[in-house]
Amino acid sequence: MAAVQSGTTVPVVDISGFLAGADPGPAAAAVRDACERVGFLQVTGHGVAQHLLDAVVATMERLVALPPDVLDGLASPTGHPFRGVRTQRDERGDVQVQRLQVNRFDDGDAAVAGGVPQAYADYFHPNVWPDEVPGLEAAWRECFAATRGLGLRIMQLFALALDLPQTYFDPALAVDVSTFSANHYPAQRTLSTPDEPRVIFPAHTDSGVLTVLYQTGDYTGLQIFAADRTWIDVPVVAGSFVINIGDLMARWTNGRWTSTTHRVVASYEAGRSRVSIPTFYLPAIDTVVEPLPSCVGDGTPRFEPVTPYAWESIFLKRSSARAGYTA
Repeated sequence: MAAVQSGTTVPVVDISGFLAGADPGPAAAAVRDACERVGFLQVTGHGVAQHLLDAVVATMERLVALPPDVLDGLASPTGHPFRGVRTQRDERGDVQVQRLQVNRFDDGDAAVAGGVPQAYADYFHPNVWPDEVPGLEAAWRECFAATRGLGLRIMQLFALALDLPQTYFDPALAVDVSTFSANHYPAQRTLSTPDEPRVIFPAHTDSGVLTVLYQTGDYTGLQIFAADRTWIDVPVVAGSFVINIGDLMARWTNGRWTSTTHRVVASYEAGRSRVSIPTFYLPAIDTVVEPLPSCVGDGTPRFEPVTPYAWESIFLKRSSARAGYTA
């Protein structure tokens, strides 16, 4: 598993100046340091309105309050693990996490209409929008547009951090195929203890170029893996987004930046719950992701070229095998 040095803390970077058009140097330098040392950072001053996130949390809470048989009927009609409602239970049948996940495009036809080549239409399994929760679809689409916009600006900071032109990655992101979800972690009967944290979402890395994650709740559950085989908490910082590098960005940088392993654990106290809202930011489906020449130097590329279309198929098989999908 990809790990960071023990004792590491997750840096917090204010990007308000960069977004306002100020000298991007300080923000790019802070992002470079975080990506090279940790693979995780938290950004403040990001410009995403809080009411958009609050609306997603509220509709998600109404969704998971629906009867179990209704939720079961909102699963992906094709069985795709990253579409529709999915519930993960423990060995006693207690809910560990419930998730609704959607793609930017509702189905293959919508993707083609949005600029995706017809040859890749089969990638876009249909979204499921629960009519049982009034206002959910509108709230999620509005928030998703905002977090996708933030993802683009973070990629511009990534470019600067790699000593590339700010807009270097922009062409590959014009028709991004990102996904958006909310994860509800209810209070657990079986809690973590100091000697035995209870894992409720297994260790994994994310597949895309980066993840934009909002987290809220009354306990810290997200953790990253350290080199001494301990786990480091990613605290809930009010008004921030957690940004972490995905597998495709690790490949793009030839391993200079790593996709850090992370997991979610149950609270150490009864009655605590958590909601996370991740946007898995992905470039255009036919983008050729291969190690940047500046990251290879005189050496040999560590990774073969791959497209998101091919890579997501590999990631899907890996995710299905471990039965875990996101933090």
